[in-house]
Amino acid sequence: MSFNPISSETLFRVAEEYETKGRDLALNKQLHASATLINQSIVVYTYMVDKHDDPAETNFYLSFDKLMDAYLKLINLLIKYTTNMKLAKKITQRAILKFHESTNEQDDVWYILHMFFYYVIPTKIATANTTEMKQSYSQLDQFLQHSELAPDWKVIFLICQVSFYFKLEDHANMDLSDVFLLLDANIKPFKEQNPDVYTYAQLSKACYYLSRNEFVKMDDVLKANGGEENIEKVIHNEHLLMSFYLFLLYRDIVNGIEASKTISKIHKILTTNKRDFISNSKVFVIKSFKGFIHCECSLLEYSSLKNLLLFFQGISYLDRGSMDLQRDMSEMFFKRIVKNKMTKDTVLLDMVKYYRKWQDEVIFGFEIISDFEEKGQMAFAYAYMELVQMENPQVEDFNNFFQKYEYFINLPQYEDMKMNLKLQLSVLENFNCLNLQPNIEYIDELNGNEDFEDTKTAIKMIYNKKRFERGSNREQNTNVLLQHERFLDCLKKISSKFKKENVSNKNCFLVVIFSILRIDIEDNQNEKFNKYYEIIKGLLINDMKRLFPLKFWVHMIDYTIEMGTKNTESTNKIEELKKLSCTLK
Repeated sequence: MSFNPISSETLFRVAEEYETKGRDLALNKQLHASATLINQSIVVYTYMVDKHDDPAETNFYLSFDKLMDAYLKLINLLIKYTTNMKLAKKITQRAILKFHESTNEQDDVWYILHMFFYYVIPTKIATANTTEMKQSYSQLDQFLQHSELAPDWKVIFLICQVSFYFKLEDHANMDLSDVFLLLDANIKPFKEQNPDVYTYAQLSKACYYLSRNEFVKMDDVLKANGGEENIEKVIHNEHLLMSFYLFLLYRDIVNGIEASKTISKIHKILTTNKRDFISNSKVFVIKSFKGFIHCECSLLEYSSLKNLLLFFQGISYLDRGSMDLQRDMSEMFFKRIVKNKMTKDTVLLDMVKYYRKWQDEVIFGFEIISDFEEKGQMAFAYAYMELVQMENPQVEDFNNFFQKYEYFINLPQYEDMKMNLKLQLSVLENFNCLNLQPNIEYIDELNGNEDFEDTKTAIKMIYNKKRFERGSNREQNTNVLLQHERFLDCLKKISSKFKKENVSNKNCFLVVIFSILRIDIEDNQNEKFNKYYEIIKGLLINDMKRLFPLKFWVHMIDYTIEMGTKNTESTNKIEELKKLSCTLK
């Protein structure tokens, strides 16, 4: 008894039905059944290409177009629904060899197969291996240098190269200048045909310059494309639009530019279409008659965006309400970033570490909780914590501290700390003295010292928030406010020092932070605010890059910090300060 072989048409139809039904089940959250059907579709396509390529097989044959179609669909399924990228790469390489055995033409199938081989698969297979990732990038670069590509496809491959570049963690030594020159020479037709592709290429170039701190070149790119408002109008892809807004936000924060409108636009996208924004693939699609090319349009992955938003939320609780709420809420957001295994952004982790330490040591009485264990440094920090939590530290307390932790203090890296502690002792002994001259001398030294420890001690002296909240002793509140006024008087007398080039900005930082904090404890602070507002204004003339935390913090007041007053005039003054800090450079 003989059986008629199943026709290729039937096999294609069955494989396509398996895939279609599998996708439908996935949408209905029937994941196990979906995976089974998708796997069956892969089995059918594998059966067809293996049967055709088997020299011993005489009863099954696919035309060249059908064979390439089966290969493309098989590779696409492996990439989209499995993690076996090595198998996908092996089959893609086999398909390329079969293509060259049949023809020397470079049609869409040839380009798609090479796109899979040099870009799509490597960016998935090498994500956990930086060395392998860089090798794959070099292979793509070599392919582009030694291949004659059609102009439209050259643009697509160059865009993929740029996308690949942004995936590399370590690309400081790589130069994309030649890539962008080639893009500029070939991309003009896309401006009308596919504006999202064109805009992505231009924004990639601007982002590249921003990452290298080449701000003039970055601005030139934006101006050459009609400016920010025009670029915003021509973007249709929502994820690309989000990338554009994040790009502007980063640029504005770095340069101290008002960014409230951009923040509002980002918030609008996330709140109006949050589910779709997260679930949809972050791609723009370039169609060909044999399939699709998907290029990632987001210059920032969603996981990075999520961490960035968690970072903003953590900062927003650093000076808010009761101490318990601050401790729990801000630390909750920061810990989620640190413990996220997908967090690879070392700069963001460093910023989280900085703010957590700032929060712990300055605001929360040195209650240090750290996921960054550093044996000697942490032991020293805990010793320091005990010291500064004393109500009235005496000379003996400092001497005991030095003796008990002599080993850590005498380490070379802690020489500055020893000097700072001695200076802090002098400040503690003399700050409340009615004679202002010693205060001026010590504050003058304080200002000239580049370490931040001295400023933290001054903050605890002037404004111990754990002992100083709304409803507490009125006389005690008044005394602390008077201390603040004396401190400001000292600053007036040494204000000329801030005009020198190499002067620390820490007193400026200190003044502005207290200007905000004191709103919580004074019923009507407008008159006093006006007194020292000009001092603050005068201090905001130094290098603003060193005041990035200040700029960002003050800038975010309208969005995140609950000020303890409903007084419109007070709020307006804070708004003026915010604008001032964002416009001065």
